[in-house]
Amino acid sequence: MSNLERIFNAYKKELVILETIKTGPVSDIFLCKYKEKKAVIRIDKTWSVQMKFDRSTEVEIINKLQPIKFTPKILHHDVEKKILIWEYIEGKEVFLKSENKKNLLELLGQTIKKLHITEVPKNTKNIFLNSIEFYKTNLLKYSNNKFLDRGFSIFDRLSDNSNGYVLSHNDLNKSNIILNQNLYFLDWEYAGPNDPYFDLASISMSLELNDDDINYLWKGYSGNKSLLDREKLQNWSIFSIFLDYMWRLTVADLSKITNKELQISALENKLANFL
Repeated sequence: MSNLERIFNAYKKELVILETIKTGPVSDIFLCKYKEKKAVIRIDKTWSVQMKFDRSTEVEIINKLQPIKFTPKILHHDVEKKILIWEYIEGKEVFLKSENKKNLLELLGQTIKKLHITEVPKNTKNIFLNSIEFYKTNLLKYSNNKFLDRGFSIFDRLSDNSNGYVLSHNDLNKSNIILNQNLYFLDWEYAGPNDPYFDLASISMSLELNDDDINYLWKGYSGNKSLLDREKLQNWSIFSIFLDYMWRLTVADLSKITNKELQISALENKLANFL
């Protein structure tokens, strides 16, 4: 019996799977009904325990953010069974069109700011930093990999001063944001303290924002009360590409997913511009 079958069997009285939303390298996500309520369930793949996620910290941060209302409400979680069930949010993925771009980017900046001014829950682990350290240790076998050397070097330089760290999502991309009347952020598995520019850089790269777009985002984020450090934003943007490479290489190393499936060679070609 597969892990999915075991989970479905264990929850057969309260869980009905409606359709597959996503089958990813690390987890499978399904639209479902949980106790007659429309919901989403994430089930980690069995090998993912090697990725050193801290699902308890993830749940604690999501619950901390509930009063701000930009995260779905958790309906059930079980760290041992590697599942998380949250309420279904009606909405659509963020797409920028000329008629809505300015307002949407300002709203996005405002929402990120709400996250960043929220106090980091006490006694939570720094999942993001721990993940970087795990990648560094696990990928030691690639001792002559110039992309890894460059990526870790950039991170060490950018993270030299942690005094200004804030509660961050650490994986903001357009597939992790739902828009209805408000914006909702999903997939909090890397959430924790980080430089505020990393979230801004990550979403800027994902949405392929130009300079004018970034100005709208920054206006929403800062209220134009401070100047944007474009060099810092650019450096974190570059690091986000190297981080993607570290993640893909780690997944390929620990799972049965191949380098070809993860398109690692194509990413190396892109990273060559930043060596």
